Amino acid sequence: MTTRDRLRALLGFALFGAIVVAAVAFGPERAVEVLLALQGSPWLLPLLFALYLLRPFVGWPHSPFAVAVGFYFGLVSGVLIALVGLLLTSLPPFAIGRYLEADAGAFGRVSELGERFAETTGDLRAVAGARLLPVPADLVSYGAGVAGVRTSRFVLGTVVGDLPWLVGLVFVGAQLEAFSAEGIEGLDPLTVLALTLVGLLVVGKPLYSRLRD
Repeated sequence: MTTRDRLRALLGFALFGAIVVAAVAFGPERAVEVLLALQGSPWLLPLLFALYLLRPFVGWPHSPFAVAVGFYFGLVSGVLIALVGLLLTSLPPFAIGRYLEADAGAFGRVSELGERFAETTGDLRAVAGARLLPVPADLVSYGAGVAGVRTSRFVLGTVVGDLPWLVGLVFVGAQLEAFSAEGIEGLDPLTVLALTLVGLLVVGKPLYSRLRD
């Protein structure tokens, strides 16, 4: 491992450690509190986008943001705003993953595995399929960056794979009479199961063909 790889590895571990600490200190309930505090603000939209940029660095989940956008802006406008927010919140971890891409060490092994997965399924299919699975969105973003997925494929795969989740969560928010921690509910379990199965089918077929060969 070169000195540069060691430095990147140290920075990566330090960053992830800081995010874990922030996630414990500022849990999901704090995200809801902050989003609730935006009600009535004339700066609602720019503040939301600023929070979207901050979100991956404090370990907040993405779902309360999509629900809040649905509550504040309704279904149609909410989906469009949530899509922009999704890209804003996904690109920083992806860019960090690209920086941490290495040829040796722990990140080197992760990079190699990610590259093999992307080569087998294709960049677009890999990102879209992973987005459809109920796994933390930031892990997919970091993983795509470390695996060296092309930016255009990452953006398109993110939109395609996350759009069904976004529509469902924004719809939940649009139906709320009052936005509160108690009012935020996840998607219907059958919907989650259906999207998970679709994600498995998207990435499963090429993986199965690769293993069979």
